[in-house]
Amino acid sequence: MKLESVPNWEDDDVPCREEEGDNLYTELLDCLTSRSSRSIYIHGMPGCGKSLTMSAVLKKLSTNPDLGRWEYFEINAMQLAKSSDIYLTFLELLQQRNIRIKVDGNRTKPIVAQNSLRNYFARDQSKSPMILLHIEELDKLAKSVELLYDLFDWTTGGKANLIIVGISNDLSLVEKLFPKKVASRLGLKRINFVPYSGAEIEQILRSRLSDTAHIFENSALTLISKKVAASLSDVRRALHVSRKSLSLVEKLNLENNEEGNIRVNTSHVNQAHNVMYAMTEYKMLPFLSIYELLFILSVIEEIRIIGNNIVQFYNVVLRFKKLQSCHAPYHENVSVSHLRSMMIRLQNMTYIEILHRGRIPVLECDLRLEVDAEGVIHTLKDNQIITAIYGQQD
Repeated sequence: MKLESVPNWEDDDVPCREEEGDNLYTELLDCLTSRSSRSIYIHGMPGCGKSLTMSAVLKKLSTNPDLGRWEYFEINAMQLAKSSDIYLTFLELLQQRNIRIKVDGNRTKPIVAQNSLRNYFARDQSKSPMILLHIEELDKLAKSVELLYDLFDWTTGGKANLIIVGISNDLSLVEKLFPKKVASRLGLKRINFVPYSGAEIEQILRSRLSDTAHIFENSALTLISKKVAASLSDVRRALHVSRKSLSLVEKLNLENNEEGNIRVNTSHVNQAHNVMYAMTEYKMLPFLSIYELLFILSVIEEIRIIGNNIVQFYNVVLRFKKLQSCHAPYHENVSVSHLRSMMIRLQNMTYIEILHRGRIPVLECDLRLEVDAEGVIHTLKDNQIITAIYGQQD
């Protein structure tokens, strides 16, 4: 069972992402047929099908014979040594396809590549092929507001023949970087991928399992789906748990000469979770203070509720106060400065990461969870606060 491979959906639709796929296909089809430039911003939590949907849409477009010539390029910002290297990479990719771009100066300098690309897209390219640039991990370019503005600004030219599709985990990336007037002028088309529900995760699992679904009891698949949906709905986590559970059962069948008679049940799923979350960072969770626990849960809840992988410290503080009033009302209230110190301490323990965006007030800084939310909930399943918030964990 190749759960780890990228699926090749027969109908070219990613399960539970049909609407988002249709929206993206319609936008790209309109651009390619009308030969118009556009910037499209796709955002959603990690593991919610953004890149898979993009791949399915590209496959569908590639079979359309009426689109004329168009060239597709993909750049993963995670693989760039520094943000400005995107200019060098994009220029090199274009030249490899024999797209002629005049370069004045040292080709190894990002500023030279930037100016060359800007000049190219500023001129009338109506007789040139349409260019579709797909940028993965757009968040990684967020440290340079000028760079992102520059890229998106190229698509505002009337005849640039350029489409940029940026995929990000940060729902509010544009709002954080650009004033409303600037974002409006750039004309970004947004497509939001909301987190999967438990039922959707189970549907995806069954689709991926295909002919091997009979190996899993229905209750096992339901448990996997509910556990993942209760945290951050990353379907990749559900697939990982499925692999671990299946591996345990295959080993039992081999040891007991059962020839596949043992099926994956809820007990195997829980064993898989125990193996997955036996790492040091999870072992330390039970020893956190009640305030530190509430802080981590506040980050998890804020991420889950707003559907964004990156949250603001100010909102975490508000969420913390709500959780404390509900689940620890008899404990002393803590100040913002105390919470700030706690935030730094939890970063040193690698539970969260503080994302700085220049010189901004501490309440406006961003946070990202660095451990798996499902692992936190599973490790602390016997904690009264966890039980109160998420219910009894099997």
